Amino acid sequence: MSRLLLPRLFRVFVSNTPSPAVTAGSALPLTAVEQNPEAPAAAPAAAQTETSASAPVEATIEAPAEALSSNTPVQPTAQAVADTGLPYAIRRTPSCQLPIYSATGRKFTRIKNVTGDLVRFRDDIIKDLNISPGYVWISPTTKHLCIKGYLTPLLKGYLSKKGF
Repeated sequence: MSRLLLPRLFRVFVSNTPSPAVTAGSALPLTAVEQNPEAPAAAPAAAQTETSASAPVEATIEAPAEALSSNTPVQPTAQAVADTGLPYAIRRTPSCQLPIYSATGRKFTRIKNVTGDLVRFRDDIIKDLNISPGYVWISPTTKHLCIKGYLTPLLKGYLSKKGF
């Protein structure tokens, strides 16, 4: 092993000859910290005498009740959706976001998870946001509302004001 190829810190700890205190098959002597890792570093000698007479102590950690509750976001209840008084509802995603997506590579926005009267929802979007009726359609297969153009921020603000 060449000394030139080894890093400087590694060369300090590696030696070609073993130290006289270590022989084959013997264990290295433990320091005070290794013998009692829980003792404070300021008094290693006192910690050795105290811990040798007493039994080991098990530490328990109790988590607060708030930490034990689930970390899932709060979902809007059916009562909150019914309070809007509209014939349609929009269910939020599992991460509590509005299900509004802009299509990649195409310039249109898609609203998913709409239940209820999709035609009424489409008509409300056209009327409230002054969008041309030819730019808003309902996908017959997926039942998503599609709107031509990148309108994600506008739609998120609109639906938040409506109570979704």
